[in-house]
Amino acid sequence: MIDNSDKTPEKTFSTSLEEGKRVLDKFIPKEEREFWDGVLVNANLDGEADTIALTGFEAYQKEWDKRWKQKEEEARGKLVKLEKEFPLQDRILAISQMKARDRFKKDLQELEEYELNSKNSIPPVKSLEVAVAATNTEVYQPKFLNWDEFVNQPSNDQGWIIEDILRPGWLAVLGGHGKQGKTTLAIHLLNCLSQGKQFINNTLAVPVIHLNFEMGEDDIRELVRAISSDSQVKANANIINQIPSPLDLRWLESLLVSQELPGVCVIDSFRAAFMLAGDSENQAGTVGVILRTLQAIARRTKWSIIVIHHFRKSGTGEALDLAGSGEWLAAPDVIYTWSCTKPKEPGTFTITGRVSPTEPLSIRLSREKIEFLGTVTQQTIELERQMVLMLLSDNPQTSEEIGRLTELPSSTVRKRLEELFQNKVAERSGAGKRGDPYLWKLQEDEV
Repeated sequence: MIDNSDKTPEKTFSTSLEEGKRVLDKFIPKEEREFWDGVLVNANLDGEADTIALTGFEAYQKEWDKRWKQKEEEARGKLVKLEKEFPLQDRILAISQMKARDRFKKDLQELEEYELNSKNSIPPVKSLEVAVAATNTEVYQPKFLNWDEFVNQPSNDQGWIIEDILRPGWLAVLGGHGKQGKTTLAIHLLNCLSQGKQFINNTLAVPVIHLNFEMGEDDIRELVRAISSDSQVKANANIINQIPSPLDLRWLESLLVSQELPGVCVIDSFRAAFMLAGDSENQAGTVGVILRTLQAIARRTKWSIIVIHHFRKSGTGEALDLAGSGEWLAAPDVIYTWSCTKPKEPGTFTITGRVSPTEPLSIRLSREKIEFLGTVTQQTIELERQMVLMLLSDNPQTSEEIGRLTELPSSTVRKRLEELFQNKVAERSGAGKRGDPYLWKLQEDEV
């Protein structure tokens, strides 16, 4: 080992990396540089290599004339020894394995801490006395099937809970910004499902459970009362408050198994239910374990589980805006997003996942009522049509004149006028050419 007794305190690797590289350019032959580049890059995992690089730097700076030959010989000797004991490929593999082990240990530690915090989280709810732990003692034997056998084997498919939107046994996420109505939308959803009423599409009447971790009991009571005022099947809808956090997933499965029929369970919300500390929400290991466990519970119990989660602050209303790790996109079967920046105006609802592509939907939402207005495109066209119609009168006008008043593009105004003409709401005169443009006015019976 090189004598460092007369050296000043060693610099950190991060501050001497580039300087160390410059030193190696001076006294390490080109044919040996591939190995030394690896040493420099991974010196934080290898104390000896770090010491060699740093010592070389100090020698170059302080002892070039006095001890150059001695340090060059020692460095070369150490290099030869390391090359014999650790070939380059083995060293690269060892470093990769070391990093993988460290990551695995970190994820495992996070999971153990989460399970420790969840161990005694059994809520004091009387109706849960009949709940039993869901266990599976049978050994699963995978079956090898070709595609014909698989496609033609009997299926216990229960169809859709919401046609083309939600299946039994799915894990879903409802995302949105804070205080824009995610819980209100979720309670309307549960209210419709408990009665089999339409929610965008046709629905199957199923039992529903709302696990409330967010709102105070008085607040959620007022919300449920307003939404369910016209409900005829209130016994099919359930709510559980004051659940200890973090949510014990074993208790959740026991709760769902204890119900007579499967249905839809909403966890409101992920952050409040699982109390992830610090940066844990952004860590794929922690979030992935929770989401995929929830998905496994949904599969086993045939309950659909909807987790309410928030957008990051810069989010614009898409599935990619869900705050946290990439597991929020990978794990769920379907992702719903809700965006409504102005409470009295319609909001936008999107659906992404294992469903047919669907255009963003326009929904008018309040505590007392939910209105499905069609797609955002349809809503935009209808708004444009109404703006054009309001400016039509018994006085003929060109499309350009109408466009200036509505501030709509001329091409859009012409499209809406043509639609009104085809529906016999508007009439026109002129040839529709330069010098003789169409003049538009209301049909006489519409004036």
